[in-house]
Amino acid sequence: MEQGMGMKGHVNEPWQYSVQEGVPLAARELIWEVFFKSRGRESTDLTTHYPWIDEKTGITSILIKPGRGLEHAPAVATLLIKEETLAHNKKVGLVGFVCVNEAWRGNGVGRNLVSTAIEVGKDKSFDMLVLWTNKPNVYVKHGFAVDSEDWYGNVWKRAERRTGHPFCRDLSGLRIDDVSPLGIPAFAKRVLLFSNDTASITVLQTNQGYTLAAWSGNWDAVFQIIEQILPDSWNLNAPANSDIYTNLESHGFGFEFAVGSQRMIKRLASKDKFCLPYIPLLKRI
Repeated sequence: MEQGMGMKGHVNEPWQYSVQEGVPLAARELIWEVFFKSRGRESTDLTTHYPWIDEKTGITSILIKPGRGLEHAPAVATLLIKEETLAHNKKVGLVGFVCVNEAWRGNGVGRNLVSTAIEVGKDKSFDMLVLWTNKPNVYVKHGFAVDSEDWYGNVWKRAERRTGHPFCRDLSGLRIDDVSPLGIPAFAKRVLLFSNDTASITVLQTNQGYTLAAWSGNWDAVFQIIEQILPDSWNLNAPANSDIYTNLESHGFGFEFAVGSQRMIKRLASKDKFCLPYIPLLKRI
């Protein structure tokens, strides 16, 4: 499907608006420029980080390009919507890669981009759109509301417990799986899963060190793997209401956190106000 300048609200504007299944080359080029090249992130290609980006089903791109003879110019703006079906057959659109070409910022393009995404969500009968941001004010004007937040920050062993041991100091009794082929966040280089029969932790390798992104099992078992794998200082991305913070204290760790990202939702079609479950970092767009 592709729609052009006839989309509601955009007829008289000097841009071409298109809605496409899959991710066209112009959208990929802008995403690469904004999220990788401009931030000095080393990578091979988008598919390495987001294997689903080559799919046609369940992925919708909104692309804005200059109009009137400038069809071959770089994209002005783009965003992607990834369809997910949750419990009770609730259909949501995960919104991500919202980006505007630097030369076109401040011209209202981003506002129109988000408005178009809302139109698309309604057309597809999504129950809601979901996105993660550290700039919530950009989306409040479109009817999005913050419903939860992640905290991100540094964790360290207290002075009397520091060992100076390196990453992966002790692999005894553990399985290690490189799950990077399932997807890698833009800020990371690898995703590693460490597990035994009772617990597991998922660690992102980044330019700044190591980030704990997910875990399973009882707390003592989880922290046993943390002690085996992570160095004296590491980073954590977790829900603000997670029990991990009290367990960090009880297991002898200090920490300092700030709001990392806020989850925002816009309800579109659902009459019953269902509670959206937590969506792990690695499952987001």
